[in-house]
Amino acid sequence: MSGRNVMTTHCPVCWQTVRVSERGRIGYHRDTNPHGRSCPMGGNYLPADVLREIRSGFGDYRALSGTR
Repeated sequence: MSGRNVMTTHCPVCWQTVRVSERGRIGYHRDTNPHGRSCPMGGNYLPADVLREIRSGFGDYRALSGTR
């Protein structure tokens, strides 16, 4: 993943808590299905409106300690 992981939020596809970079890229993670396949959202970017909410402080996120 390019950039540093600076926050966590819920994946819009599988709803797991995932790490998100400064640029809004979601970290790779496994889906919650029984076969443990990679979630299709891993490595992709959050939609602009969701990222804007997170950055403004109204979204569902937690800053990761020690990453900045």
